[in-house]
Amino acid sequence: MRYWLLIAIPLLTGCICLNPKHKNIAPPTAKTEQIIDSLQKTKTSLEKAGESNTIIGEKVDKALTLTERLNQLLEQIETSDKIIKEPIK
Repeated sequence: MRYWLLIAIPLLTGCICLNPKHKNIAPPTAKTEQIIDSLQKTKTSLEKAGESNTIIGEKVDKALTLTERLNQLLEQIETSDKIIKEPIK
């Protein structure tokens, strides 16, 4: 009777081995609809980021041209022969 239990218990419980290669690991599951939604959200957020980068780039270019103009005006004022009066405080 004892021997019968020693044989029956491993058969009923399955592999008790500690070898990780014996364990069947199930692959991760994902729903296609969720992946498509996630990718579409990522796409729209990247488009918005690209648009904002374009707007920022245009503003930086505009600011640089304005500073270039101001530098040219300052150089013209400094090199001109006209006497510039300082405002009365």
